[in-house]
Amino acid sequence: LRNVAEFYRATGPSIVSHVNITRTFDIYANVESGYDVGGVAAEIEKRLQNASVLDLERGETSRGVEYKVRAGYAGKGYTIGIRGEIETLQKSLRQFVGGLGMAVVLIYLVMVALLRSFAVPFAILLTVPLGLIGVAVILFLTGTALSIPAAMGILMMTGIVVEFSIILLTFADQLVAEGMPVRTAIIEAVKIRFRPIIMTSMAAWLAMLPMAIGGPGAEANAPLARAIIGGVIAAAFLSLVVVPCLYVVFKRETPESQIPAVVPAGA
Repeated sequence: LRNVAEFYRATGPSIVSHVNITRTFDIYANVESGYDVGGVAAEIEKRLQNASVLDLERGETSRGVEYKVRAGYAGKGYTIGIRGEIETLQKSLRQFVGGLGMAVVLIYLVMVALLRSFAVPFAILLTVPLGLIGVAVILFLTGTALSIPAAMGILMMTGIVVEFSIILLTFADQLVAEGMPVRTAIIEAVKIRFRPIIMTSMAAWLAMLPMAIGGPGAEANAPLARAIIGGVIAAAFLSLVVVPCLYVVFKRETPESQIPAVVPAGA
């Protein structure tokens, strides 16, 4: 063996990890209490990009974001990537965006078939952004990071808040079909449907309140409940203000609705 190799003692890694046949060196880290995984990963990426000694080049691969090391190692295949929980989180959030878009499209198609209109369902779907306002506010006030449970809460909130506009606008359509002008019909619908919408909203967020407060062993589900509560409360009140205005804009006057409606006294 001395003719083909040289033997000597040296130190080396006890375990050599590989990813797709490429040798890797893994650095493990945990997130301290009070910090979220997404924020820590973003700070790590920011510091890597600002590290002039490495001269990194950011790139997208099938495994996620990777940084090529160019300073003194250009062309040698050295890369830096963030893996683990953050990789799973980013993948789940991308799937969530696709799922939310699909849910909105399916809800819209169902309402088009039920209401026989393309404009009115569009006004109903605008309740979803109103709910997202409440989600953003409550997550900010409670210091809750956008996580997978929070994303699931947003999906559940979407189905709940759309019901508010459906309750309101279906009743307004009935009044318009009876000959009432659009503006008058939506005003009457708000007056009559105000209590059912508020009661539905209260039933939803009161049921989620214990979960949102959290406790030993319930921290994982708290973001889900908080997202639902914020979206439901915001959508319940904003839908009574914004959606009627959009309904007046989108709803066309029919010949019957242009005739002033006669409402009996005391009705």
